[in-house]
Amino acid sequence: TVKFAIQEQLDKAAYAHPIMHTTSPPKDLAEFLLLGAPSLGLSKAYFASSGSDAVEAAMKLAVAFHRANRRPHRTHFVSRERSYHGNTIGAMCLSDNPGRTGPYEKAFDRLDVSFVKPAYAYRHQRSNETEAQYTARLVNEVEAEFRRIGRQNIAAFVAETVGGSTAGCITAPKGYFEGVRRVCDEYGVLLILDEIMCGSGRTGTYFAFESEGAVCPDIVVLGKGLSGGYLPLAATLINHTVDETIEKAGGFIHGHA
Repeated sequence: TVKFAIQEQLDKAAYAHPIMHTTSPPKDLAEFLLLGAPSLGLSKAYFASSGSDAVEAAMKLAVAFHRANRRPHRTHFVSRERSYHGNTIGAMCLSDNPGRTGPYEKAFDRLDVSFVKPAYAYRHQRSNETEAQYTARLVNEVEAEFRRIGRQNIAAFVAETVGGSTAGCITAPKGYFEGVRRVCDEYGVLLILDEIMCGSGRTGTYFAFESEGAVCPDIVVLGKGLSGGYLPLAATLINHTVDETIEKAGGFIHGHA
């Protein structure tokens, strides 16, 4: 059982700092997450103690990737209204939840974040629009925001694959994430998908984005269902391009999170 597995591991080693040591449990879990779906191109896993921590790591990785490519001005993040990505300062900056973020807005001044409409057909699809037309309008809004900010300034587009606590369990219209992936590729913007609430098998596939067509994020964040509530655990997964680019530039310093 899970209880006895935890007890057995505690008898062997309670914790070993990953900068200095390697133990088999995180290695085995990383291999399970990364090698279980090789066609997705995910290459490295970073483990954290909470979803907020994992989102912060994803933000830093996005900026580090662009700096490694000699594009240091790419520090702006585009997120969506009615989104929730965590309770730390950086993660709150990506979130659109005034009740939670309002008291801390002055602390957000150094982070550049803007928002586009959520993929929320019940509230925002027009009565005379087909699903395809609504999808096209949403994707066009993302592209328009990229143009407004300037492609030379944007680090990443961040979205929950399935809407979480701020908007309810909302799925995107057909073709939305494929369209967003195309626009991100065209503008050199990383795609970060937050699957803390919806990932780890909760939607029928291990990653929720697997149901969204030909969509592979550059960075994906997991949590909650990853450990089933037995232990605080989250993960930030990156693809080969992000991994190799940062590695060639000297690696990623984030060992104390």
